[in-house]
Amino acid sequence: MPSLATDKVDYWEPENLWIGPRAADLIHLGAKFAPCMRKDEKIFRHIEEQRRAERETGCCIRNDDSGCVQSSRRECSSRLSVWKKWSELAKGPDGRLSGSVCGQDPNYCKEPASVPPHEWPDDITQWPICKKRVAVSAVRKINAAEHMACEVIGHPCCIGIHGECSITTREYCNFVRGYFHEEATLCSQCCTLAYIPDQ
Repeated sequence: MPSLATDKVDYWEPENLWIGPRAADLIHLGAKFAPCMRKDEKIFRHIEEQRRAERETGCCIRNDDSGCVQSSRRECSSRLSVWKKWSELAKGPDGRLSGSVCGQDPNYCKEPASVPPHEWPDDITQWPICKKRVAVSAVRKINAAEHMACEVIGHPCCIGIHGECSITTREYCNFVRGYFHEEATLCSQCCTLAYIPDQ
């Protein structure tokens, strides 16, 4: 989770065998990329592992009201933050167990609305991107929806050409030359080989 502390970061990018543009740039320019033409088992297995891990995430809300980010319990500092995850003991809206998601909730999304027969499933990795939310000022009054009242400081960043995704800040995403999805709250909503944005 972003903080005011200085952090040294780096990333590894495979070099081009023929000394030229990055592989991601070549693909965006129209170069043929095998995983886009046929199912690559290794990549799809990796994406499924990411989704499995994402199902176990919750909303990590900073105690000082400096924001929130979707993370695992391990990544959420218990001293500086509160981790909100629905469970058998603390069920979400309509008895949901999958969630909570920072900045997204079926009860606070107007478009697409979670209404019969198009109810959102009890699996956050299958939730759509919420295009129209209930106003934040109205949400702040309801204590049960803390994950909706906080400022979301991390969004999905698609990195590289193999479906890698990380919930992070725009600055870090730009540093690793990723594609930042400000409209999304979860990696499963955008970072798949089926979703290739124009850059």
